[in-house]
Amino acid sequence: MRVTEILEKVDRQEFQLPELQRGYVWSPRQVRDLVESLYKDYPVGQILLWLPPPGFEAERPLSIESRAAPLYQPKLVLDGQQRITSLHRLARGRFKRENKDILFNVNDDKFQVESPATRAEPLWVSVTDVLQKGAVDTVDGIGKSKTLELDEYRRYLKKLNALEQILGRDIPIQDLAGKQYSDVCQIFKIVNSKGTRLRAADLFLAELILQVPKRLTQAFDEELRSLDSLYGGRKHNQFDTRLLARCFVAVALGQASFPERLTSGIDSEQKVMEHWKLTHDSIDRVVNLIRSQFNLFGLLQLPSVNALVPLIAYEASKQRSSTPPEERRMLGWLVLASIWGRYSGSAETEMNRDVEALANQSGGDPFATWLNNLRRDRAQLKVDLKDLEGKGAGSPFLLASWVVIYRNHPRDWFGELRIEGENIGSKYQVNIHHIFPKALLHSYFKDLGLDQHDSSTRINDVSNLAFIIKRTNVWIGKKNPSQYFHEYSIGNDKLAEQFVPDDPRLLTVDSYDEFPRTRRARLTAAINEFLEEHLPEIATQRI
Repeated sequence: MRVTEILEKVDRQEFQLPELQRGYVWSPRQVRDLVESLYKDYPVGQILLWLPPPGFEAERPLSIESRAAPLYQPKLVLDGQQRITSLHRLARGRFKRENKDILFNVNDDKFQVESPATRAEPLWVSVTDVLQKGAVDTVDGIGKSKTLELDEYRRYLKKLNALEQILGRDIPIQDLAGKQYSDVCQIFKIVNSKGTRLRAADLFLAELILQVPKRLTQAFDEELRSLDSLYGGRKHNQFDTRLLARCFVAVALGQASFPERLTSGIDSEQKVMEHWKLTHDSIDRVVNLIRSQFNLFGLLQLPSVNALVPLIAYEASKQRSSTPPEERRMLGWLVLASIWGRYSGSAETEMNRDVEALANQSGGDPFATWLNNLRRDRAQLKVDLKDLEGKGAGSPFLLASWVVIYRNHPRDWFGELRIEGENIGSKYQVNIHHIFPKALLHSYFKDLGLDQHDSSTRINDVSNLAFIIKRTNVWIGKKNPSQYFHEYSIGNDKLAEQFVPDDPRLLTVDSYDEFPRTRRARLTAAINEFLEEHLPEIATQRI
């Protein structure tokens, strides 16, 4: 089938996606390589289609820009989504509108992703322009920016004609006519074991959707929209379909890994939806607990959302809301597991071990077992001063610092506004603030001869980070803390809320070495106090 015909079928929504397909994931470089292969007449692989039986609803358009009604019953793309979507976005101008256009150099036949340098050079032309306007108009456009000799004009036109002809290239099509959905799922798995490999979650969902073609995907979408709203938008919501699927498996099957085949626990629509309801309720209870107690905001998120999976499975195992003592243990475990990276290495193995421990508790307290599991990798679970040294904004210790600071109901350093994740207005959003401003320390460390890496590590140390609103952060600029603490009348009570030393001798840049040590000690003590309060075994338990 010619490329132009494929594009027209996407326009008319005659090529659609089954729910088991992932979203669009290709990078601009992969699009560039595809266009270059078509230009050079290299093979680009076949497209695998399936005509579903009447009434099959688990499908969605390949392009959200498609508006025309289909002339024929839509076929589902089982393999080729990334290539088709890339060509459609390129030919219809979406990449160009997003400043991700693919450019072609008419002088040396090279393809390149759009950049400021290529935009300034007339010999780099937009592939989208060639496909939309044609070779003649494109070469005429070059002539308006650069005087062309006749032989240059002819040479460039020949190359652009060849580029335009990719619209006429034939791409092999294989149509799986008459196949059942169960067969299609298996073919889908085999096909996607190559190329851009799908995760186990995607393949598991492909099987699951066979039982509940529409209800489960709608339920997942509704849950994600609800979480988006709670977290202030999709970019701040750490949940995605894969995490929902893993939580579902943990609740339904008592394991964190995805089964290769559906088991008796989830082999019917009724069972699937019963388990999903329990999963949904448990997710909502756990998320609301964390939000109410930790008040996480956009810039501060969980180091690994995998830590939520055992907690959600635990909440579901009781089939009731947790009691206050149980909630405290859940919160303590979340912080402890985060700072020691419990689920960041062999994540699935450790999640499996902790989720499977629930089956042996008979609805009891699993935290003693979880602590023993963690102690196999780290005997001492309390935090030491050295653990915080050199840890920056990307460290789990920033989360721990925020948790203990938030317990003090911190106020902004200018006025009485509470530091809350839900403040209204961009000027009042929480910012991560360098107590000793970056510009001030960069200049200081440069004079001392420190290299950029060492200076950045010391500047961004957790001990130098506090939480204030954006407006105040802008006002402070690059002033020395000894100066702006006095200028804005920042009282010792506000500094104490964030464990910031108020000793004037520590607030000048010359004393910066002593300031981090002092604040680090205060944060360490506060974190340990929190952990022992929520998980008392930490102070006494040994292997």
